[in-house]
Parts: sequence; C-alpha cells; structure tokens
Amino acid sequence: MNKTTMLDIWGLMERLCPDGVPYYRLDQVFDILQGYSPSMDKKEYWEGGTVPFFRMENLKGDGCKLVASDTDMFCTMDSIRGKPFPGGTLIMATCATIGAHALVCEDFLANQRFSVLKPAVFEPKIAGSRLKIANEPLDMDFANYYAFELDKWCKDHINEGTFAQVNMVGFRAFPWPVPPLQVQREIVAILDKFDMYCNDMTAGLAGELEMRRKQYRYWRDKIFQDLLDEGCEMQPIKSLGAFDQASGIKKDALQEDGMPCLHYGQIYTTYDIEFKTPVSYVSDDTYAVSAKARHGDVVVTLAETADLGFVGKAVAQVSGVDVAISMHAGIIRLNPAEMDAKFLAYYMDTYKFWMQKDRCKVGTSIIGIRVPLWQKIQVPVPDMARQLEIVEILDKFRELECELEHELKLRRKQYEYYRDMLLSFPERKENA
Repeated sequence: MNKTTMLDIWGLMERLCPDGVPYYRLDQVFDILQGYSPSMDKKEYWEGGTVPFFRMENLKGDGCKLVASDTDMFCTMDSIRGKPFPGGTLIMATCATIGAHALVCEDFLANQRFSVLKPAVFEPKIAGSRLKIANEPLDMDFANYYAFELDKWCKDHINEGTFAQVNMVGFRAFPWPVPPLQVQREIVAILDKFDMYCNDMTAGLAGELEMRRKQYRYWRDKIFQDLLDEGCEMQPIKSLGAFDQASGIKKDALQEDGMPCLHYGQIYTTYDIEFKTPVSYVSDDTYAVSAKARHGDVVVTLAETADLGFVGKAVAQVSGVDVAISMHAGIIRLNPAEMDAKFLAYYMDTYKFWMQKDRCKVGTSIIGIRVPLWQKIQVPVPDMARQLEIVEILDKFRELECELEHELKLRRKQYEYYRDMLLSFPERKENA
C-alpha cells in the first residue's frame, strides 16, 4: 500500500464528511434475524433441495464470501419459514464459535449458530448497494470489512453458559458507521488490493508451513513407531504418576492480571506441546482453591465441544511456576526421574495414541472422557536419555514451524493494522 492512496482517502473524507461520519445502532442498519436448521429427521426437507444451507465449517476464513458451491447441503423451499435469507447478507457467528463472519452472495439458509444481518431496506432488483439511512446507501463489501470490528466486539462480550453466546442486547446496539458511498467504495478498493497482496505474500509461507507440519507429523509418528517396534517397555498412564482432576474455574473467572491460569480451551487454541507463558490469570482467592500444575506435570483436556478440538489433548507444563487449571482438565504428576513431561505430551499427540483415546469418549453435545478407561492406555517408557533425545529431535521440527507461524502472524498484523486504520472514522457529533 502506498502513502498517496491513503492520503487520497483522508482527503476524500475531509471533503465529503468534514464534520465526521454518522454512527447508527446495528439494528437500525440491519434487520437482525436468527439462523435455524430445518428438521434433519424429515428427508423431504433435504432431498432435491435447491437452497444452500451454511454451517460454521463452510466458512473459508473470516470475512469470506460464500456462494452455493461452498456447501454440500441444500434444503427445499418447503422447509423454510417464509423466504430464504437474501443474497447480499452478512452472517455472524454469535453462539459457540464466536467472532467470525461471512458475506453470503446468494439466497440461502444458515444454522442457529449464526445471527443474520440483512440490510434494513432490501431491494433485490438494484445491484450493489441495498440500504438507505439518512439518504446514504451502504456498500455490502464495505460492511463485510467493517464486520471485523464487530467480530472483535463479540469476542469481548460473551455470556457464559452451556454454550458461549454473545450478549445480544449489546450486539443490537453496536455502533455502525455509514460514511459516504464514495468513501466506502474507495476503502473497499484499497482493502481488496491489499488483501490480494497479503494473500500472494503469505501463500508461499503458508504452503511451506503446511509442508513442515506434515514433515513433523511424519517423523513424530515414525520415531514413536520405531520405539514400539524395538520392543520398548509399555506402562499404563495410571502407573506414570498421580492424577488430579481439576474443577471450579470457568472461563468468566479469567482476567488480565493476577495469578497464572491455564484454561482447557487454550490447549486447543493457544498452546501446543508445552505451556511456557500464561495468557490468562485468576484472582488470589480463586488460585488458592484451584488445582495447580507444577513444572514437569502434564495437563490433559477432559472435554470437548464442536469448536474446541479433541478430548485427551495434552500439554507439558514447563513454565517453572505453579499454574491454576480450569474445569474439564486433568493433571498427571509424573516422577521426573522416570518420565519427561514433553516426551509424554509428544506421544499423546500421535495418531496411534489418539486411536486408543477415542475409544474412551462419552457424551454428545459436550464430549467427555472415561478417565478410568483412559488411564489404562499403554505408553512407551524408554530410559530417560532416549526420551530426551526424542524430545530434542521433535523440538527442532517445531522450532521451524514456529518461525514460519511467527512470520505469517506478522504479515496478518500488518494487514489488520492498515484495515483498522481505514475503518476508524471520527464520529459526527449529531447523528441524523
């Protein structure tokens, strides 16, 4: 992106809206509807269907554009309450997996995890802009970009329960800017070009990263398989050390400062094989009564939902500081003279271990693990020198991955910086 283009936008803003940009409540700009699913038990709702039906797994990335070919499910018109949601509509994930959106380009239906943002005044025969507030139309490509700001707000305003859900009262009141249409379209043109530029730059990095991941997974599984083929001693998990099942700390107890805490969901989203630096904290009182993992322990997840990975995923606690552990997690306190925490975490990430672990699952919407059955799974226990040798080899593979992941994050942050800059508008003091 060049300075001239940025300056042109700012000059256009000064000329067309010198007093700032009007902001409106989200429910003034959009009709906010709720997605739903026709009954799966009624085959007639799905056989020969023509209306594309979208779920979370259809999103190709946050802010993507969806068309009928992006889904493999189609429902019939008879299964729909009234009419399909019209093309040119935003869908926002406001339940379970939160903070993702897409612009759907064709008439469609979406499931109940989505809130549907349909332009308040929809004119299907008019191409392009479809909304008028105070005589200013809204470009839906601009709306798709500004929805990233709404994503951030959603992630910070969640009501906890069996499934996390966005605070919908605040959601409806979210302030949404409507700058002049010419400004909207210029911003879209810049962000489209910058998006393409970033995609070109990161495509090579992403491809190399995927190759590194495949290489790591291949050698990890091969190293452990060779160990088993050599006749390495095997022991059940329960013989490796004491097991403590954590409870009590829910996600809404986490805070930005205090005593270190590891939430089970972060094992899927933030950490991989090892826990080093905490990103969440709890109060002194909560910490005092919580189960804690110390250096050299292994923390394992005991539950999963559709959006949070797989039950039985493990991470080695190598931070050197005792860390409070949330509910739905367990702690294996190893004898450090017999078992290295990272060695065990690496083995518990192999395909062979996961195949055994999957037999211990129980539940439907929230899947748990039968701990007594899981503790009977056999793991290899070579001598400590061999364990540390294997950890050193696998650490080197992961270091290469981490370098590439860091470079990709820097590229994305650069893009997000410019996007946020272009989408920050001075608010008009007196909105229409």
